[in-house]
Amino acid sequence: AMHTAGIDGTISFGGAANQELALTTPNAQALAAKYTSVMDAYGIRKLDFDIEGAAQGDVASLTRRSQAIAML
Repeated sequence: AMHTAGIDGTISFGGAANQELALTTPNAQALAAKYTSVMDAYGIRKLDFDIEGAAQGDVASLTRRSQAIAML
């Protein structure tokens, strides 16, 4: 319905109340596949990553997320 109405949506991952996928997915390839799955399901290509709190200092998840985004 959004596409029909001309609305170009954005998918948001993370937030203060949630764990962004990079925190719970073990590697960049699996993470890229998860992001792609959500993008394909909704036909949306704009992504927003809401990294807050302790996740800002989690170097492993920041690295995985960056690698996965590069794969997209």
